[in-house]
Amino acid sequence: MKKVFFPACLLAILISTSFAYDNPEVSLGIRLGGEAYYSFAPLANLETGEVGIFPQGLGGNFAFSLLADIHAAEWLAFTPGFTMSVSRFTTDKEANIRANWQEFNLDFLIKFFVSYWYIAAGPGIAITTAPVYHTRPNYINSNIGNVGDSIASMGITPKVSTRFIVTLDTGVYIPLGKSEVGYITVSWRTTFAPVLMDKLYSMTKARTPEVAAHYLELLSNRSSSLLSSGLFIGFSYILG
Repeated sequence: MKKVFFPACLLAILISTSFAYDNPEVSLGIRLGGEAYYSFAPLANLETGEVGIFPQGLGGNFAFSLLADIHAAEWLAFTPGFTMSVSRFTTDKEANIRANWQEFNLDFLIKFFVSYWYIAAGPGIAITTAPVYHTRPNYINSNIGNVGDSIASMGITPKVSTRFIVTLDTGVYIPLGKSEVGYITVSWRTTFAPVLMDKLYSMTKARTPEVAAHYLELLSNRSSSLLSSGLFIGFSYILG
């Protein structure tokens, strides 16, 4: 109960400051950028029939964000946002298979300003599309035909996944003119999935095959990103 009560009180105090702000500013923004990410996907060895979760190290992708800044004070804003990360993938070189997916993030940040610089943090939800598998080297096949049949026979049924994430964001708002039109934004955004990290850790530390299989089942058939971080440049238009 205390874990819920304290954050709720803190949020109420922050929101109440809006009543003392004579000219609340609302702006809509868009930004484009590139991200580095660490992820995994369920992959199979077509020769041995072995199915597993394979971390693949760092990858990169393009991303774009839509967000709104609702100022409760000159130093405080609430920012709901949507970010799409395009064409994430992982490759199992031994199995000769590549998995592709897209990721959509919905988050709600509390943003603190010091002049034009800000730092923000908040919770969010990551929705990851079901992975689509391709054979190498041309990657032209999808989840149909021989590759799809082999993957299905090994117990891999691609699924959409939903994960809880935490988002950290920092950057600067560079005003255009006298800030009556909007701002150029330069920001660095980082997300991580704490619950997912805990499940992976529990699976690696499992003392019995049954416990390991339980966590493998929770994570199987879904692509997921443990961590992503990247640079974004955008524009924020002042509505009023």
